[in-house]
Amino acid sequence: MGHTGISDEEDQRLQTKWEHSELIPRIAERDTSISGSPTSKCMSNYCPEVAFDSFGVFASLLCEHGDEIDRDLAYGRLSRQGVSEESWKWRWSTLKPMHYTECPLYSPLLRQTSSSANNNRTPEVPSVRAGERSAQPLGDEVPSSIPEKEANEIDLMGRWKRRKLIAYMIAISAVVTGIATFTDSLSKIKTNLNEWFSSKPKVVTIKLPFDSGWILAGYYDPRTLSFTDARPYLEIAKTSRQDRHVLPEIGDWIRVVGERNVIIPEYRSSGLAHQMEAPLADLRDEDYTGVKLSSGTMMEVRDVGGGSYPGRPQAVWLRVGAIPQ
Repeated sequence: MGHTGISDEEDQRLQTKWEHSELIPRIAERDTSISGSPTSKCMSNYCPEVAFDSFGVFASLLCEHGDEIDRDLAYGRLSRQGVSEESWKWRWSTLKPMHYTECPLYSPLLRQTSSSANNNRTPEVPSVRAGERSAQPLGDEVPSSIPEKEANEIDLMGRWKRRKLIAYMIAISAVVTGIATFTDSLSKIKTNLNEWFSSKPKVVTIKLPFDSGWILAGYYDPRTLSFTDARPYLEIAKTSRQDRHVLPEIGDWIRVVGERNVIIPEYRSSGLAHQMEAPLADLRDEDYTGVKLSSGTMMEVRDVGGGSYPGRPQAVWLRVGAIPQ
């Protein structure tokens, strides 16, 4: 998560190489894991330096807000408290700080790569303050007694910057190959796009008991013209526009990604009196209709509304109904 993955063959080779190492966790509770839903991830026992390269924080535990309700409540609380936009609390609900020099694997790897070259002296650990990187790469010295291939693997495990360089080289190679393939297939792509715009998608829709209700589309940043969520809550399935803008408009068909609650303001106390009004930022129990749209459900956009706290992305709400048959 956050970086390009390695090939299955390379992953299997490294697993075979390191599976008997004393550095590999022996119990599942200490193993690195990513859990949660498609829209909310929790990363446990994460490498602090990988976390910094991916998300800008040194931490071993990073958990996103549970769902749109938790995220909306957190945004409201942080706005009222005047928390800086640079704070990690806007992205994460839980975070366990850990500098990479405090990582339990950092010292063994550093000691392993320097012990042979420094038999009679204690390995030097770089002095690094929290939030800074060491000027000396991890595992800079490779012992001469270790075969070259094995030494390279130890060096790869200890030097994340080198891994980043390899990833960049692979990405550049993929881009060059992709450009060549794209040039040869340009006419086919144009034909396929024309067919895609003119084709009628398979419709899986439901008729709501109250004709229409509101669902949260996500948090939209007008400065970048994109949603800020790690994964979108929905996607546009059909539109009359050719620009394929990410923000839905009235008349578009959308496909739900993940489960969505259908909201009508004050539904449990006032029925459909406020059906045409977009929900407020802070939802209450009486706003929930009890109806949920499952993943893959397609609906028609009847109206678009929203609001935001000052300086924060806009919460976009869509009033949706069944697609006409």
